[in-house]
Amino acid sequence: NMVLVTKNGTIKRTDAQEFAKVRSTGIRAISLKDDDELVFCSLSSGNDSIVIATAYGHGIRFLEREVRVMGRQASGVRGIKLKTGDYVVGMQIVSDDKDILFATERGYGKRVRVGDFRVAHRGGFGVRTIPTHERNGNVVGLVIVDDESEILLIGQSGKIIRLSPKEVRTMG
Repeated sequence: NMVLVTKNGTIKRTDAQEFAKVRSTGIRAISLKDDDELVFCSLSSGNDSIVIATAYGHGIRFLEREVRVMGRQASGVRGIKLKTGDYVVGMQIVSDDKDILFATERGYGKRVRVGDFRVAHRGGFGVRTIPTHERNGNVVGLVIVDDESEILLIGQSGKIIRLSPKEVRTMG
């Protein structure tokens, strides 16, 4: 399955076979509302969990099967409810034995076990993943990590920092 998520929290699942024959002029993958845009796309097995994170530090985990498979023309269903001004910054297809690293715009990060994320139903506000006050800034993204991963952080000025997830302790 192909899982698509928009900036405004809409999620859609489409059978990947519907993208097997793409014309040179392209094909429609999702119907978007005027103020929305497609921000994340990933492949899934059909039996996974999905984590969606927002800029204001909220995250939701729900079972993929809560989103029915739709045709390419469909616009999708609500994946996460957003507060005014908030928007989706990331989506990951996950399993319980992994960790997720949340990164903020001021360079702070937090590592959380996927298993510590309670499984909710899609369409809610989710839970607080990381504080987004003045010190941290907003969340800019999330990524699945384990102890063998390597993390590259790239600042706006182009400076790159490489670190191991072992340097970021796992928190609740």
